[in-house]
Amino acid sequence: SDYEFRLEYENQFEGEDHRLTADLDLDFSREREQSDLEETIQEGTTDPLFQRTDNQEEERDMRFQADYIRPVGDNGRFEAGVRSSVEWMDNSFAVEELQNGTWQPLEEAFNDNFLYYENVNAAYAIWGSDHEKYSYQAGLRAEHTNIRTELKRTGQENDRSYVDLFPSLFFTYKFNDMQSLQVSYSRR
Repeated sequence: SDYEFRLEYENQFEGEDHRLTADLDLDFSREREQSDLEETIQEGTTDPLFQRTDNQEEERDMRFQADYIRPVGDNGRFEAGVRSSVEWMDNSFAVEELQNGTWQPLEEAFNDNFLYYENVNAAYAIWGSDHEKYSYQAGLRAEHTNIRTELKRTGQENDRSYVDLFPSLFFTYKFNDMQSLQVSYSRR
């Protein structure tokens, strides 16, 4: 099963291209996969192997984004925005083998419950200007990321939290209508 919801908002301010937009996305999904495995022996007297797997996954995702654009003067443009995303996943998996007429869990490494959580929050700002012969744009995006993983049976946990900065700079010089030169820098 998979359910998706989306909410969108837009406000046009006075003046051309002056606006605020925002959207919220929610996604909920759940799936289950089961498999039966049977080994067939062509020669010899070895007993065939019977195994079964069960994998259940539940996932929830949320994303919010808001962007503001404002023309400044005749040639300038300012943009700013925020974005936040959260992803949560619960995945339980098991492998069993038929031994002496009863299903027994296979090695512990094949039977666990994996939990994953990720949250990324970002903000950006961009300033740009167009002139007759040249244009430029400079921007900066900052991201804060939190990730947590856990294997429930083994108790293994991993937490990561970090901040990244992503600057960008573009400069274009227009020789004529057919030729221009652009120099740019961005970190991704």
